[in-house]
Amino acid sequence: HLEQEDAGFESDWKTVEGITVGKAQASAELLSPEGTSTNIIASIPLLVMDHVSIWPAPSPLRILPGSVIPFSLLEVVKGGTTLLDAERAALYRWRVSNDSVASIDPATGALTGLALGITEVFAEDTRVDAAGDHAVVRVVMPKSLHLEISWIDEPGALVHARQPPLPYIYW
Repeated sequence: HLEQEDAGFESDWKTVEGITVGKAQASAELLSPEGTSTNIIASIPLLVMDHVSIWPAPSPLRILPGSVIPFSLLEVVKGGTTLLDAERAALYRWRVSNDSVASIDPATGALTGLALGITEVFAEDTRVDAAGDHAVVRVVMPKSLHLEISWIDEPGALVHARQPPLPYIYW
């Protein structure tokens, strides 16, 4: 595009940056060359949203019937993620796609496995009525269960391969 601008043509790329969450309309009028009577007017809808991610993040997440998993939202920022503060987290509502498999508290994000099957968990921004993120949850009954304790310092932190402070115990 710089080559086109150097040759006297205007660039067709314009960057739009959102100021706050919401909906807007962007319009542009393209003027026709001298001597013609037609101008082109274009308009597009814009949706500005927070960049959030559901935690715990593995998708599909496998849980047992009757187990309760507290979901939360992480804000994606340069260099990593941070837990969304309570005031902004309250602007999201939680829902599941299949409430016969799992139920979720729409305010807190606490998910309860009800029956074997698959459902999706959605965190929806109430300011723009749009999904912020979603995850797949499978409610399963495994034939066997092997547990391994891993240390996670904070929500969203990656578990790095390292020696645990306690010896592994298999049972």
